Amino acid sequence: MGVKEDYVFSQMESGDICVFPSEVSARGWLISYARKRGAVFAEQAISYDDFCKRFLNPGSKTKASRMIRYLFLSDAVESHAVSLPYFIPTPQQGTPRLIRYLSTLLPQLKLFHDQGRVGDAMSADYETLYQAYRQFLASHDVYEPSYETPTVPKDHGVFRVLFPEAQLGFSRLYAQLGKPGWIKPCPFPGPEKKPVLYSYANHVAEVRGTLRRIHKLLSDGVPARDILISSARPEIMISALEADAQRYGVPLVTRMGANPLVFPAGRFFQMVLNCYQNQMAYGDVEALLLDPGLPYAPEKRKLSEQLMQFAVKQVVDQGDFLDAGKDLWLRELVSSLIKKDDCDEGIKDHYKKLKDMVGAMARATDAKQFLVAFHSYQDAFFRKEGWTGLPDEDLATFCFDAVESLQQELDAVGARNRASFLALFVDYLRNKPYNPQKKDAEGVGVYRWTDSAALCAPYHFFLSMDWDGTQRVDKPLSCLPDTLSQEERLEEDLTTGYLAMAGSEGSILSFHRADYSGQCMAPAWFDEVKEIRAGFDMEGNPAIDPWNAEQDFWKDGRRNLRHGIRTQQEAMERAEEAGLLEQYRTPQGIHVVSKDPRKVERVSSTALDAHHACPMRYASQYLLKAEANDYQIGVVDVRTLGLILHKTYEAFYGSLQEPFFVTAEKQEEYRTRLTNCFSQAVTFYMGKGNPTVVAWVTNTWLPLCLAELEKEMKQFPGNKTVATEQKHFGEEVKVSVAGHVLTLIGQIDRVLQTGDGRTAVIDYKENHGYVSLGKPDIFKQMTEAEKGEKLTSTQLPFYDALSGGKVDIAAYYSVKEKRFIVIWDDVHPEMKPIGSSVLMQRLKSFVSDMESGRWDFTKDTSQCKETDFGSCPWRSVCRRRYSTL
Repeated sequence: MGVKEDYVFSQMESGDICVFPSEVSARGWLISYARKRGAVFAEQAISYDDFCKRFLNPGSKTKASRMIRYLFLSDAVESHAVSLPYFIPTPQQGTPRLIRYLSTLLPQLKLFHDQGRVGDAMSADYETLYQAYRQFLASHDVYEPSYETPTVPKDHGVFRVLFPEAQLGFSRLYAQLGKPGWIKPCPFPGPEKKPVLYSYANHVAEVRGTLRRIHKLLSDGVPARDILISSARPEIMISALEADAQRYGVPLVTRMGANPLVFPAGRFFQMVLNCYQNQMAYGDVEALLLDPGLPYAPEKRKLSEQLMQFAVKQVVDQGDFLDAGKDLWLRELVSSLIKKDDCDEGIKDHYKKLKDMVGAMARATDAKQFLVAFHSYQDAFFRKEGWTGLPDEDLATFCFDAVESLQQELDAVGARNRASFLALFVDYLRNKPYNPQKKDAEGVGVYRWTDSAALCAPYHFFLSMDWDGTQRVDKPLSCLPDTLSQEERLEEDLTTGYLAMAGSEGSILSFHRADYSGQCMAPAWFDEVKEIRAGFDMEGNPAIDPWNAEQDFWKDGRRNLRHGIRTQQEAMERAEEAGLLEQYRTPQGIHVVSKDPRKVERVSSTALDAHHACPMRYASQYLLKAEANDYQIGVVDVRTLGLILHKTYEAFYGSLQEPFFVTAEKQEEYRTRLTNCFSQAVTFYMGKGNPTVVAWVTNTWLPLCLAELEKEMKQFPGNKTVATEQKHFGEEVKVSVAGHVLTLIGQIDRVLQTGDGRTAVIDYKENHGYVSLGKPDIFKQMTEAEKGEKLTSTQLPFYDALSGGKVDIAAYYSVKEKRFIVIWDDVHPEMKPIGSSVLMQRLKSFVSDMESGRWDFTKDTSQCKETDFGSCPWRSVCRRRYSTL
């Protein structure tokens, strides 16, 4: 049993009523408990919304809705019943959009009033709105839940509130009730260990990587009911999931409200309104008449097609509801009838009937008139069997129920003779989620993460879990400006509580770094963020995808039939049979001779490592000065992060004139000083940038930065910093290689003297070091060549050369991994001479290429593929490429 299941089951076995964050989680745990433990009363698990309703006693009053609030304020502004000089200085500025925004603030105004906030023009308008709204509620038998004082029923029972850290508004309700003993908040202990957050380059890669993983699980026999998908950004991810799920053979069942206007039965009303508001514009008429989802009678659809063909030929762009003489549709139809040119009386009558019925629906002032107009349209244009929507779709019934609900709200407000019932109805549908009925549907359930975070499944995939998408803040006074403190706005951050729910056993969490909306950042809650390399899955295995297969399609200058997908192989075979393919040969390299010896005679470790990885790339960048343009601008530049970290440590250790002490008092002093250095570095490099980005950088990287102090205490106790950003220990270091004198250039991040007098150099890395030595015993069994291969960078041997060979200990410090990566010390002393040997070998290879001017292409390595976007940006100029078919 996992932590979450043990936590929930133990609370349910208490016999008390358990309160869950959502209806989805309450039903889910009832089913899970019944399956594993036995029968349980359905009333023992309720949603938080149902819990809150038990403390309201509205009687026969109507509950205030979004539409009721809008209608109240709209009528009040139009009739000048309220004066709001701050928000609406003149009547002309009372736009529907502004009124709709102000209506969303109405539920907050009682709390605003109770706090006695007065003194400025905005507060005065809020108070005016509050008093007018209170009067409206009292005179129309309407109640606003947030305005009601909670009342305790006599037979209240005992409640256990599960996951209280993630219950919006619970702390306020609990305080209003006087924190009674029969309500027991039961904090969730959280996962035993925070999970890894997987990082994808973009949202398409995240969707496809997840579907590949789910496809494999289903192939291995895992039942679909044991797999869930949740998303923090459903508006981006769900459509992509549904589009690719069929291609990957993954059945999905979306369990969340959808916009009714997306479906044909709901879209019809939007199209009718568009036709009326845009004066029968050609595009709107075409959309209404030729929508394949609407059940037009065959003979009417044929007339519609003829009408649209006529409009295209005669260049008709729009009509007119006010003046028939200006209606281009009618003018051209009448003219063509007179000329007997590609027109008949049936097309003209078809258009006139369409226009009349669109106008009748759009001008209806109440539900009765609207339904009469709609049924007339249905009888005139639709099939005899009527409108049932798509197969297994109940949206038509949903829409008609919505017509009745809207009229009830209009009656409750007393709003009559509205200019257009249809305009209100379309707005009403847009904000009324439709849940398609899929009672017998089987497949992988797809949810909003806030509905399903409390659920437990053997495989629960949480997608798009980035910083912005996972922010869950209770904002009871969001009407107040952001310039006020969070305490004044009574905000409560519940993000950690939600992430803890989602991060329990069985959860696989991921996010993407870029999508159509821009760059995304990881939440600071996770201890580790693991990047999914392009072409690989979460376990590091090659992903069977066209892009990855294309990388291996050609090997050693010839086609490899074992690689590539079937369509690629078939296409290449057909091209070969047709004689369209010549023998593929890899070019030998490029020839570049540097005219300026100084370009190559001053060598840094960065340039030498670039040459070792790929000589062609070195020549392109350092000799030809070519640049690889990146058209994606990140919210936080990785280089900026590196500069912040380096400046922080430089400022901190540069000012530390004493040996590094390990006492608790000193550690606290160091933490304060390092925090100040970090804040100054962030201000220096980011200035007054986006507050959200600055907060993310601080919340994510400051704890990682401070962790270095603890590691320093263990790795180098009693050390003293000798220098920071040290270029060399005296004169410039020159090395003679094959008759050429090279000057070694570099800058050592930090030089320190250990407690026993040894010299150590440290290079700070934002993410990872350049070497992983493994266990000492295994390392000692390696040959010198194998150890040299481990040394993928010459940076630390460079530093040793700059110091004249005086470095006794050389190490990287990975800020993200919170650990020192020691390259040589007393445990691995042989790495120092190996490092010097590798440095000389690479310098000789560098000089050889410098003399010949021939800079070869590297073989296929991780340097070619392991980048954010799948391959090296220079690959297009060094490899012949074939399109993925």
